[in-house]
Amino acid sequence: MGLHPTPKAAENLGHLQGAWSRLLGEAVSGAAEVDAVITALSGGRGRDAPPHPRQLFA
Repeated sequence: MGLHPTPKAAENLGHLQGAWSRLLGEAVSGAAEVDAVITALSGGRGRDAPPHPRQLFA
């Protein structure tokens, strides 16, 4: 048994991811800055952070 998002929830998550991508694309200009943002948003764990919960149920 597991958690499964509804189609509407999956659609809304896609909208949120698109919005964040556009906003970060305007604010971040290079690979080093992308790495810095990932590290900041992952609590300092960078690319080694655990997967997003959505990835656990894919």
